[in-house]
Amino acid sequence: VIACAASFAFADTATTELTSDLTLSSNVEANYVIPSGSNVTINLNGYSITGASTADVIHVENGATLTIEGTGTVSIPANGTYSVIFNEGTTTLNGGTYVSTSQSGYYVISNHGVMEINDGVTVEDIYEDTRDPNVGSYAALVQNGYGNYRSTNERNGYVSGVNAQYPELTINGGTFIGGRATIKNDDAGVLEINDCEVRESLSQCILNAHEATINGGTFEIETEGKPVIYSWCSLITGETTITGGTFTGDIAIQAVAGSLGSNVTVEDGTFTGGYAVDTNATLEISGGTFSVDPSDYLADGCGVIEDGTSYVVAGVTELTEDTVFEGEVFGSFIVPTGSNITIILDDATITGLSTADTIYVENGATLTIEGTGSVLSGGQTVSAVFNNGTTTLNGGTYAGTSYIGNYVLTNHGVMTINAGVEVRDISEVPDGVNPVNVS
Repeated sequence: VIACAASFAFADTATTELTSDLTLSSNVEANYVIPSGSNVTINLNGYSITGASTADVIHVENGATLTIEGTGTVSIPANGTYSVIFNEGTTTLNGGTYVSTSQSGYYVISNHGVMEINDGVTVEDIYEDTRDPNVGSYAALVQNGYGNYRSTNERNGYVSGVNAQYPELTINGGTFIGGRATIKNDDAGVLEINDCEVRESLSQCILNAHEATINGGTFEIETEGKPVIYSWCSLITGETTITGGTFTGDIAIQAVAGSLGSNVTVEDGTFTGGYAVDTNATLEISGGTFSVDPSDYLADGCGVIEDGTSYVVAGVTELTEDTVFEGEVFGSFIVPTGSNITIILDDATITGLSTADTIYVENGATLTIEGTGSVLSGGQTVSAVFNNGTTTLNGGTYAGTSYIGNYVLTNHGVMTINAGVEVRDISEVPDGVNPVNVS
């Protein structure tokens, strides 16, 4: 391990080749290259690295490995060409704050290799008072992929043997503040976000032009009329998959067709804001909670359940093993032929779709329901339990939620109802209207 003393600062801002571990013991003014074949760890140790604007502060070559740990700051002054971290090898960020000090700057982090960002990392701009979403030179904070894949310039395009054909960025945590597009997944980029916080974006929290999967995190944009998630196309059809996370803005999701189309698939998450989808782009929603009715974008077999001021999207799930339900549950369930299962209601409320029975028991299936909780039908033509097999109710409350409704329980097989079961109607009937709910 090399301890870096104050005399290690480079007044002439020359770029230094770093081939062994470095632990800072003072603030440093320097630019580093991690050469191919090296495996280096930098421990910031509470200090800072400030690079010159004539080169990347840290450039990781193809075939090199870099890990950065500890607290401290790595920064670059105003320029339109160089980054704090320019990665063409393999880089892992386990700590540190990475900043650009001018709105006219380049990407703070540019990944053309394999990069992992973990909890404890902050990437930001530090010029809040001068942010302007209309300034064209204002770049994203983090770029993964290429501005022009076919360019022969390694800083902008794929060059065989110099950088990765499909750059990979995995974000497991961290805080990302500012930027025109805070995280930009560019040409050929493969992006996976498992958790992070993104805020104070000017144009988009996430811009995806290739392949992105978002499994979690918090994403918020304050600029009026700008999207949280912006999916478009470049080399191929842009593919954005969302399985979780919280997304807040005027426009939650924007899918732009471009020349090749763009597809956004939402399986889960919480979304505040509307939708903007081009004619040749697609948005398909199979799960999640939304502030704006997503009915126009539902996947086949899915429905919307209104939950006060929000809309919950759910589908029909096949149950083949014993299941315990807790809390608020949205969706409808099928017990298929040949199954013998028990549902335990642990103070749960199951609200079904308006288009499917909440629990449907097929011929040749056996179902037992126990515990305390509620099973509610979701619409006018469906039941809380529709039985074609053998069903035993040992507990629970079963109710219809529409004053124009179907039977709460429908039995076309063998059904046993025991003590502890309550069947009732909880729908609200408008004044002057005769209810036609059938118990």
